Amino acid sequence: MDNNRREISKLLKERTELLFRLNVEYGKGNGETQETSDILYKKNSISKKIKKLGGYFNDISEELFNEVKQEFLNKTLEKIDRDIAEQISYNQLGIPSNLTSGK
Repeated sequence: MDNNRREISKLLKERTELLFRLNVEYGKGNGETQETSDILYKKNSISKKIKKLGGYFNDISEELFNEVKQEFLNKTLEKIDRDIAEQISYNQLGIPSNLTSGK
């Protein structure tokens, strides 16, 4: 039973992260896309596994929910930082060229 609890907890974390991702995708205003369909499919598969193990979707504790939320936010911020860094060209001193170009 302890193994089931651990597995359910892991699956609840995955499912919650998928819900965050789904919310972000829907927030883009594109409606139903291939990405949202894929996320929904994964979420539903995980939900079935949780139920098969004897768990429920609302079994997630506030602590676990907040942990997943923080991890998701950290990953999202890291991705934004990487995306910005890829779009900014730097001069030889490491200063973004858009700050020194005089535009």
